[in-house]
Amino acid sequence: MFDSLLSRSGLTLDRLKTLVEVEAAGSIVGAGPGNPAKHSQYSRQLRELSEFFGCELSERQGRTVRLTERGVFLARLSHEFLQKLEDYDAECSGDHVEYTIGGGDSLIQWLVMPHIAKVVDAVPNIRLSTASLSTQNIIEKVTNCRLDIGLVRETAPTPGLQSARLGSMRYRLAIPRSLLAGTVAPTIAQAFRELPMAMQVSSGEFTTTLQSITKSLAMNFRAALSCQSLPQVLAAVKSRRYAAVLPEIAAQELPKNTYNFLTGRELAPLNSEICLIWNPRVMSVRPYATALLVECKTALLF
Repeated sequence: MFDSLLSRSGLTLDRLKTLVEVEAAGSIVGAGPGNPAKHSQYSRQLRELSEFFGCELSERQGRTVRLTERGVFLARLSHEFLQKLEDYDAECSGDHVEYTIGGGDSLIQWLVMPHIAKVVDAVPNIRLSTASLSTQNIIEKVTNCRLDIGLVRETAPTPGLQSARLGSMRYRLAIPRSLLAGTVAPTIAQAFRELPMAMQVSSGEFTTTLQSITKSLAMNFRAALSCQSLPQVLAAVKSRRYAAVLPEIAAQELPKNTYNFLTGRELAPLNSEICLIWNPRVMSVRPYATALLVECKTALLF
């Protein structure tokens, strides 16, 4: 059995691992940044694998080396194989099997972390990691089986992936009452024109949509405080120096007797459905992946 494969030398786990790393990084340079010795080692190992299989697994593109289509296919096959071995080794040694849930920083903080104990208690044989990623990276990594479960805004169906809706993300404008100095609460448009606003600055869909809204309400709008994430925006609002648009699940942390909350059609374009996404291949090959998915579908509903 497998004589034609195993009778030849040149196929090793170390070389397959190198292939997986190069595919994940996109190139040899990306897999070993700033390390010429590693670049040379990786080039040699890819060449040896190419000789073993009798086909080109990598090719030079400009000043770097990337995998060919056959190289990418073998890398993803190898990743799945090595993942199975690692899971098997963990179970044999009585260790926990590690899984990763990826999502935007705000979803990880306000949706996953409050329910993390329930998830882990329901699937006690696992060790969880979280990863703060962009939607594009989440979809790419789930597609390539490099991320077990993803949390994203509802998107167009991605071939090969499955999804389950968790709930509707709605937004409010939170205003510390100390900024109002006893005056009547403003409208949303007045707030953007008159109050110091904290705002997330990124290239994501949420920020792009919010910027469009602010432009329509206040032509010369400029954020008084620019933040890298929505959790930072929430912290700014808690200082009572800034108002901001926040998800309802985050605004729950603000006392109602200290803040005013405004909702309206102006903020409706921000609303979205949040979904879990996963690759059925991961569910079929990893030992506790299905149990983890089932628990997440229940625990993370909102």
